[in-house]
Amino acid sequence: MPAIHEVATLTSKGQITLPKSIWQALDADTGSKLAFELRGDEVVTTRADAELSMKTWKTALARLISGGVLWRGPAGSA
Repeated sequence: MPAIHEVATLTSKGQITLPKSIWQALDADTGSKLAFELRGDEVVTTRADAELSMKTWKTALARLISGGVLWRGPAGSA
């Protein structure tokens, strides 16, 4: 993903409008969940719903593999 630099103004309520180029790069839309992580004096924003779905996918995949559903080895192997 290319580097994007945008500036937003903090309102008296502590809110900002996420610049369009940022939410488009995150593939976010109305209702998307965003996560914010403070790293020193920087804030990193990620798609929280994307993280959740990846975590859910990894958990389900691990269960399938451990149960032998996805991989049983070559036919005839012990």
